[in-house]
Amino acid sequence: MKIPAGLTWRSQPADVAWMKPFKDALRREWVQDLREQLVQHGGQPGTFHMAAPTRPTITAWIVAGWQAVSEETIKHGFDKCGYSHREPADADPSDADDDDTSLDSSTEVVEVLERVTAIHQSDYVDEEMDILDNMF
Repeated sequence: MKIPAGLTWRSQPADVAWMKPFKDALRREWVQDLREQLVQHGGQPGTFHMAAPTRPTITAWIVAGWQAVSEETIKHGFDKCGYSHREPADADPSDADDDDTSLDSSTEVVEVLERVTAIHQSDYVDEEMDILDNMF
């Protein structure tokens, strides 16, 4: 079976159902880490320097990300792609694990980073440069 270019994501259960909640959970962990660093900086004079997360920290974030994905979400991905023995009516049509709160918290952190001159509004980050999206 040939799948047209740009449409393979529709047949991949991970892309259809659980990568978004997984990435949202990773992003929440990263934003929380940034918040903690900003609190430690406490508005001290001088430039704020973000510390890169350690490997154990990143591993903990990944574990938290997978824990945020329910078994039902994974099943739902297979249902949506037609790879399940369950009838579509048995599948949960709502994406209960979708969480858009990470955008709000990310925006809040960006505002604080701008105030401590860690980033400048003139710096443009394209959506394609999102490290979490490019890691997987």
